[in-house]
Amino acid sequence: MIGVIVNPNSKRNRKQRNLRKELEAKLKHLGVVIETPSVKHLPRALHTLRKKGCKYWLADGGDGALHWMINVALEHMGPSILDEVTFIPGNGGTINYVSQAVGLRGRSTMILDRILSAFDAGHEPEVKRVPSSWLYCTKVDEKGKRLPAFNILSFGSTFAGYTANFFGPFYEGDLARGPLRIIAVMSAAYTVGVGRAVFQGPIRHLKPKFMRRAEHTYLRPIHAEAWVDKKRFTDSNKKPVTAFTVIECSSIPLDLGVFQVFPLANEKRLHVHIGAVTAIEFLKSIPKLVFGKNVNNILETGYDGPCETVKISCHPGNVMTPVLDGELYHNIVEVEVSLGPRVRIAVV
Repeated sequence: MIGVIVNPNSKRNRKQRNLRKELEAKLKHLGVVIETPSVKHLPRALHTLRKKGCKYWLADGGDGALHWMINVALEHMGPSILDEVTFIPGNGGTINYVSQAVGLRGRSTMILDRILSAFDAGHEPEVKRVPSSWLYCTKVDEKGKRLPAFNILSFGSTFAGYTANFFGPFYEGDLARGPLRIIAVMSAAYTVGVGRAVFQGPIRHLKPKFMRRAEHTYLRPIHAEAWVDKKRFTDSNKKPVTAFTVIECSSIPLDLGVFQVFPLANEKRLHVHIGAVTAIEFLKSIPKLVFGKNVNNILETGYDGPCETVKISCHPGNVMTPVLDGELYHNIVEVEVSLGPRVRIAVV
């Protein structure tokens, strides 16, 4: 049995009002399609899939839809659900890194066709066990009071600095978030980086006001302490680094289209980018990142490489807005990252 979760309110599905009927017509007696207008509807929907004996769960959408499906299942059903169910990302979101990592092509309707063809041929789809990362997070409320810690499973995570700052403007408003939007926001961030590199020293006071505002948007650091593999992150003089412009890691190699990043991530280790990376270093790194090359030789106070654990603890008054599989989490003040379970993903 195949269970399909569809969000009728997603940007793409608003234009495909008959998607549920189309999927049901394909499945017939071999599965069930449930619409979930928001995350709060997921627990009941997933319990229904489990009750009906669905062993394949297809998340219509991209990495975000898969992220919520897995994490809500873990919260309400426990870790055993990862052994019971094979997940299928729909490859239809703004971000589809997991689909790309396992070689899934086409949207949910095409993926479903291939699964059903496999069933008709008398065999089941190939399953890959995809490495994940396990995050233990602490957040604060609007008054700064710490709330109970919680766990999140993620594949690709950016916690603070240039990349995390990118997603604020990227998700702003109701604009389309396809490749053109990515290029537009990346171009703005690149321009700000060039501006900071140009307007230094005696001419820094000539920097236009719009560029100063944009610097805060894209280049602001997070003030925190960090540990990689339980060792305090320090600069070349062994002095603890307390202002970070890059903190991100992944459990799988990511193909961003323009960039090939985290190539060292696998089932035994995460790949982390961390440090006080300057705007000039960031710009110099871009050509290497395009080809998935290591950038340690460019970074004076940074690290690009494998690890097993990362811990970040914000200084008072600082909060992170991490982006986990394309989903924003707000007011996070501490996070511990480690290797997570391997998630069953169908490949068809």
